[in-house]
Amino acid sequence: MVILAIGVTLSVWSILRMLHENRGHRLHWWRTPPVNPRNVDLSRAVGIPTTIFGALTIWLNTAGSAPWWLAAAFAAILIALFEATVAIHNIRLNQRVQGAESSISG
Repeated sequence: MVILAIGVTLSVWSILRMLHENRGHRLHWWRTPPVNPRNVDLSRAVGIPTTIFGALTIWLNTAGSAPWWLAAAFAAILIALFEATVAIHNIRLNQRVQGAESSISG
C-alpha cells in the first residue's frame, strides 16, 4: 500500500505540475508538452512504474480474494483521469482564448 501511495502521489504531482507550467499552452496527446521541467519527467518516470508495481503487488497478494479485473479497472481509471485533466486543460485554454478574442473585437 505504501508503494502504491508513493507512486500515485508522484504521478499526480507530475501531472499537476505539468498543467501548471503549461498554463498558457495547449497540451498535445502524444507529444512532449511545450514547457517540460526536468523534475516533472523524473517524478513521472518514477511515479508511473511505482504505481504499477504497487498495484500489481497488491493484486498478486490478494489474487485469491479479489477478481483479476480490479487491477485493470484501477489502471483504466488512472489513465482516464490523466486524459480527462489534459482535455479539461485544453478546453479551459480554448475558452480563455475565445474570451480574450471576443473582448478585443467587442
